[in-house]
Amino acid sequence: MTIPALISHVEAAILVGGASTRMGRDKATLQLDGVSLVEHVAKSLTQAVQVVRVVGRADSATPTDLPRVLDTHETRAPMVGLYAALNACEASALLLVACDLPFIRPELVIGLLGLVPIESEFDAVVPRSAQGAEPLLAVYRPRTLSKIEARINAGRLSLNRLLNDLNTLWVDVEDLRSFDPELDSFRNLNQPEDLP
Repeated sequence: MTIPALISHVEAAILVGGASTRMGRDKATLQLDGVSLVEHVAKSLTQAVQVVRVVGRADSATPTDLPRVLDTHETRAPMVGLYAALNACEASALLLVACDLPFIRPELVIGLLGLVPIESEFDAVVPRSAQGAEPLLAVYRPRTLSKIEARINAGRLSLNRLLNDLNTLWVDVEDLRSFDPELDSFRNLNQPEDLP
């Protein structure tokens, strides 16, 4: 597949700084073929969208020179990172990607973002497999900020439950195989045994 011109109506944010309890160390700085996981993700995203940022806490490692968005909330959760990223977003939508998805393919990003028009009634576009939703490789609209803020303030931090309350377009991951035949883009590295 030929990568078209960079998409401008969607920005991307790479989420770093999770607790990494199962991995035992910061996943953003883990090396795969001599390159950090966050740099692997960044390389794919920068082939697809014009603006890519890294979002995380001040003490989060970010081995990349991409622009940084600080997550200053005391609570550590993906939803808090999503809130910070959406707050900084200047486009009509934001693609949120976890840093532990180093096999993400730019072709899949293009295919997924092809389902995201500049204007749409959908608040989120989220792949879903038999194992469940993929909220950390999904698209969100900045207009959801107030709903997300209310959930954070109430301590309701589940992204899956948020998606059930939003007007979400669910995308069967099987429909994305033409962009990524083995669906490697969804292969995350959670624990040492997952490392190749």
